[in-house]
Formats: sequence, structure tokens, C-alpha cells
Amino acid sequence: MPKWKMFLQKKNNLILLLLCGILLLVIAIPQGGKGGGVMEDAAASENVEGRLKQTLQKIEGVGELEVMLSKSEETSFYGEDDGSVQGVLIVCEHGDDPVVVERITEAVQALFDVDTHKIRIMKMNQTKQEENR
Repeated sequence: MPKWKMFLQKKNNLILLLLCGILLLVIAIPQGGKGGGVMEDAAASENVEGRLKQTLQKIEGVGELEVMLSKSEETSFYGEDDGSVQGVLIVCEHGDDPVVVERITEAVQALFDVDTHKIRIMKMNQTKQEENR
């Protein structure tokens, strides 16, 4: 009888072989469930930034704006294991108006559950305002 058949006939060896197979399967499964990667995470981040920009521009007095989100490096923005937004930077046409700043801050807090000290709203410089028009 060949050696491999004798090896498989022993119950302990069969269990060991089965466990090795399961271990290989677990190693081969991509982490995070999505199997996303850097490119998908970047695209998702740009999409969220774009949607936030569109939404904030609808707020009275905001005017032109740019949005940047800082996220956790360990996880992705969407999904079960999603990371949280670490900070939000918004540069807008009327970023020096306290009423506009408060409106934007409240909107960002409602959407991302970010502390106020992690949200920065700055006035856009004149050159950038003219480029956007």
C-alpha cells in the first residue's frame, strides 16, 4: 500500500490535513470583507467629499467651497468595519461669517459624529473664489 494511503488512514493525520486546508482558506480570504484596497477607499472618500460639498453648498450663505476629510487608516469608510472621520476641513467663500461657520459645523457633526474641535472652516482666498466662478 502506498505511503500516502497509509498516512490518510490514520484518524489524527486526516484531522491535521483538514485543519491545514481550513487554515489555508482563512489566509486566502481578503480582510475587510470587501477586498477593497487603496484605490476603492480613495474613490469612496472622493465620493463622500463630493456629496458633502454638494450638500453644504445648499446651505444659505456658504457660497463656493472645498471639502477634505481625514479618515482612520486602519479601516474603510463604508461597511461593517468602517473607520470614523478623524477630521474635516472646509474652505468656503464665507468662512469668516460666524453664522455660516455654525451652520456648516452643525451639518458636519450631524453627518459624521465628529467633535467640534475636529472641524475646521476657513475663508477661501479671493483668487480661488474667482477661479471657481
